[in-house]
Parts: sequence; structure tokens; C-alpha cells
Amino acid sequence: MSLPSQQQDVKPPTATVKTAATGGRSLANHTSDLNEWTIPFEDLKFEQGEWHGPVMINVFPLQRDGSNLATFLDDVHALNKIRHENIALFMAVSIEPPHLAIVTCLNKGISLYQALHVENVRPFSEQQKLNIAGQIAQGMSYLHARGVTLKTLSSKNVMLESKVKISMLDYGVAPSKYDRCNKGCTRRGNLTYLSPELLRGLHVQPPTVVLHSVQTEQSDVYAFGTLVYEIFTSTFPYEDLTSEELIWSVCSGKMANLDALRGQTILQNLCHKCWTFDRFERPSFPTVLQMLHHHTNNILSKANSSSMPNAIHLVGEVC
Repeated sequence: MSLPSQQQDVKPPTATVKTAATGGRSLANHTSDLNEWTIPFEDLKFEQGEWHGPVMINVFPLQRDGSNLATFLDDVHALNKIRHENIALFMAVSIEPPHLAIVTCLNKGISLYQALHVENVRPFSEQQKLNIAGQIAQGMSYLHARGVTLKTLSSKNVMLESKVKISMLDYGVAPSKYDRCNKGCTRRGNLTYLSPELLRGLHVQPPTVVLHSVQTEQSDVYAFGTLVYEIFTSTFPYEDLTSEELIWSVCSGKMANLDALRGQTILQNLCHKCWTFDRFERPSFPTVLQMLHHHTNNILSKANSSSMPNAIHLVGEVC
């Protein structure tokens, strides 16, 4: 979902909030059902990340005309109704324009991206990889059942704790810090999570790259296909292509090579289905879970076991 990147020690710009920004409703009316979760901005300690204990404080950069306030409030309403063991816990919101902030539980582990690409973490076993993929799929299935599209699913938004936690805040698609007058920048691997219909709406607004296409449940499923490939290969699909070549290939319906998953037919088939060019042909997350469980059973049968491992719902050994 279109939520702020993690920031600390940041002062939001002064804003003139207009009634039109909240769809014609007053701010008080728009936030009345959030009173239980609303806290004073002055109670937050940004330098320490504290609110009745350690927390993650995410400052929302309110635009000067207040035009993005409605989006912020919509995102908060979505966070407010989410309670699941595989979703990072929303704790509170501070709505005191021009100061806006979302408070979530503190991350207690490293991100999946760090584990796969940065930190010196011992390689995951096949069952641990299935654990991670299965818990991500469970969290996403829950979100879609609640009518929530994540829109920012990537390995940077998946935290490895006692249980896998999906963060609904955007840590993966932050603007580049480099000021290039005629180029847009996006982080390594980001484009591989974007479906063909999203890449068609990609626009460069230096120094960033922005999406003008509508993100959907099906685009979440496409991103999950990339995550599965990433988890089981520790690389990104299309790794040998430039950004321009990747965009052309995906938008032309040319799927990434799956040789890195050779011998794992179910996983190849899962990635293939998630990356289907026609978004309406992509599987739902309940179907994805069935495919992952089938793959788990195949592994167990090779190990002369017929039972599903309890660890399919746990990832404690990973961290």
C-alpha cells in the first residue's frame, strides 16, 4: 500500500490542510473511528523510537496543500483492521497536521532481503525456505480476504522473527537520494516485483520512478512469484538484464528463465502461474498455499515421512 518509508528525526513540512483533502469531510469526522488508536504527536520520541516502550515510528511527509491527507487516512483505516500473526502490528497513529505519524511494533529481526543478499546468514534449508514462503502466503491470503491490497510486497518488507512478519509500510521503494536531473532511480531488484500491467504505467519523475497504474490483488500475486524465486535462488529474476531490457521483456510477455529452479517442478510451475501475463489467470493466495503444501509433502515423502512439519507455521530457526 502507498505508505511512508521508515524515517526518524524528520520534521514534516508545514501544511495547509483543506477540507477537500478528506473528500469534503472534516478531519474530526474522518478520524472519529480512530480515536482509540490516536495519540498526541508530542508523546512520540523520534530520536529513540519510543511510545510506552520501543516502537517503529514512521513519519508521513504531508504535502503542503494537504492533498495527500486522504490517502494517509485511508491507509490508516486499512492498518486499523488488520490483526494477524504474519502482519507487523499496527499500534497507533498521530494525526495533528502538519504532523502525521504511524506507530508499529519494533522489528525484532532482519529483513528477508538482508538475509538473502546482505548479511552473512547461513543458507536456509529447503524446509526453512518453504516456511518463509508459506507464512508470507498466509499473511497475504489474510490481507486479500480483508479486502486489503499490499502493493509493496518485496523481500525488504518481510521481517524474519519468531514468525515471519509482513510490514505494510513501504521500506522497499523509497526515492533515490541522488539528484539526477534527467533520470529516475529505483533500488536493485525493485522492478522484478512489478507485473506487466504496472510496468506499463511506469513513469520517470527525476530523481524517482513512480507508478501511475492501479495496483491489485493480482499484482500482489505477481510480486509473490518474484519472492518465491528470490527465496529459493538468492537472486532476482532477469538478473542479467538492464532495467530497460527487463521492462521490455516483461511487457512483451517474455517470462524470466527458471533454470535456477531446475528439478523443482512445483516451484517452477508456481512462479510461472504467478507471473502469467494475463493478471486474471494468476492464482489466488489460497491456491498458492495449496501448491506450497503439495511441494512440502513431496519433500517429506522423499524423507520417508508422511506428516506435515510443525515448522510450516514457524521460522524460529531462521533468525
